[in-house]
Amino acid sequence: MDWGSLFLSTRGRIRRRAFWIGFAITMALSVLCNLIPMVGPFLGLVTIWPMVAIHAKRLHDMGRTAWLLLAPAAVSAATLAVTALAGPKGVEAPGVITPALATFHQGISLLLAVTGVCLLIEVAFLLWVGLTPSQADDNRYGPPPER
Repeated sequence: MDWGSLFLSTRGRIRRRAFWIGFAITMALSVLCNLIPMVGPFLGLVTIWPMVAIHAKRLHDMGRTAWLLLAPAAVSAATLAVTALAGPKGVEAPGVITPALATFHQGISLLLAVTGVCLLIEVAFLLWVGLTPSQADDNRYGPPPER
């Protein structure tokens, strides 16, 4: 397996096994980066491109365009927008049920529902990409990868 190509190039095709290995390595690296105080989240941004690369090649192996990666990205962006617009508002008096407290609870409920739907969509996309069989023959993205 060519590790540089696996993590850095969006060209070509990879089989399911290579996808899951690349996904596990990239996720582990992302988690480790996020454990570093202050700069960890910024270092974690480095893992975005390798994740795009392995997903793109896996989609190519299925005969699909890598532009499909925009679907879960659009769901995440919509989730952020809904969260920002309908997020919890301030509470006027603790322990007293007021319109503001009711709004707060509605905001939390909406946030949990939208986040749950987003998570389900992203997990479904991951499983679809990671479990769908490869095209056996050549396709417009190249010959099938070696086993």
